[in-house]
Amino acid sequence: MKKIITGVLVLVALTTSYAQTPSETSPVTAAADYPVAQRTGRAEPLYAIQVKAVRNFYNRYGDGNNESWYATDYGFRAKFQHDGISFMADYNKKGGWILTIKTYGENKLPKDIRERIRRTYYDQHIFLVQEIDQRNEPVYFVNIEDAGSWLTLRLAGDDMETVAEYEK
Repeated sequence: MKKIITGVLVLVALTTSYAQTPSETSPVTAAADYPVAQRTGRAEPLYAIQVKAVRNFYNRYGDGNNESWYATDYGFRAKFQHDGISFMADYNKKGGWILTIKTYGENKLPKDIRERIRRTYYDQHIFLVQEIDQRNEPVYFVNIEDAGSWLTLRLAGDDMETVAEYEK
C-alpha cells in the first residue's frame, strides 16, 4: 500500500511540475530538432499548426527549406531563407494562404522593375526590397537612398508612387 501511495504522489508531483506555464519574462528557445510555434511567450509544438497550412506551404515552396513556424493573431507564419531571399508566408487560422513577403537586395530585383526605378531615380542606391505577393499580384516596396535622403517607393502594376520620404 505504501508503494502505491508513494507512486501516486510521485506521479502527481511530476505532472504538476511539468504542467506549469513558463513565465512571460523567460525567453523561449527552440531546439533545431524540435520546431515550435511561438505566441506571446509560450511555445506550441508543430502539430498545433493547421495541417492545411503546412500542405499548402510544401506545395508552394517544396520541402527542405528548414522553415520555422509561428502562431500569430490571425493564424500562422512560416519563415525561411532560400537563395539569399528571406521569405515569410502567412496563413489564416483555417490554413488558407494569405500572402508571402520576400525581402532581398537590388541584385534579386526583377530587371523590369529595376529599370523603371532607374529611369526616374538613376543616381540613387537601392538598398532594400520587399515584395508582397497577395493573390499572385506582386507589390514592391523599394527603399532607395542618396546622400541626403531615403525614399520608399511602392510599385504595383504600372504605378509607382513615393509612400515615405526621410531626411538624413
